[in-house]
Amino acid sequence: MALRRQDVSANPFALLDVLYTHILNCSPSPLLAARWLSLIFLTHALNNVASNEKLSARFTQLFLESSPGEAFYVFRGLNSLVSIPPTNDHTSPYSLFHKSLTDFLKDPSRCGSLYVTDAYQLYCTRYLQIWKDKGPATPLSALEKGDFLNQFLEIGLSCRFSLLMEQDFETYDVAWWVSSPTFIQGAIGIKDVALLAGDDCSLDEVPLTSSLGITILERCFLR
Repeated sequence: MALRRQDVSANPFALLDVLYTHILNCSPSPLLAARWLSLIFLTHALNNVASNEKLSARFTQLFLESSPGEAFYVFRGLNSLVSIPPTNDHTSPYSLFHKSLTDFLKDPSRCGSLYVTDAYQLYCTRYLQIWKDKGPATPLSALEKGDFLNQFLEIGLSCRFSLLMEQDFETYDVAWWVSSPTFIQGAIGIKDVALLAGDDCSLDEVPLTSSLGITILERCFLR
């Protein structure tokens, strides 16, 4: 971690960059940790739609994990950078101890191989996988799963259309989603549903329980 004096004079952030790089490399998966941090803190993808505040760490963990316990694996060794709420705290969000970490993460000249070119790619991957799996990777009680799915449907579809077009929509059990109480309560709009089905749909949101809503869903998914 030794730096020459000229390095510091050329880059006033050199010492800080070495420190952040060293800490992130303490994670068992440094690049995955950088992807998580970039998505959480450099985008609004995992923010509350109404308030634009960060969603809870519990929801974020469940959303991002591709296997149970992955959050603990990814953030291992990063406790000096990330404030992680206790496991029984299901309301507080992840937060950073040092806001300057975001400047480091979004500058490829500073973070080097840890730079994430497209933070939304991870979001899209996890969003679509949850649709396929009908829930997160971590097993939940019926009550907590219902709460998760409510929030999941509220954050909406932020995937790029080109990625959606690569999907095999026959692998999605859309009928299950359409018939689920969470879905029928109207947490998601018809436009998002039609987009997920690959339908070139320009409709405004329509109540899912209306006859028009049911017709659109059948056209999009049950054809």
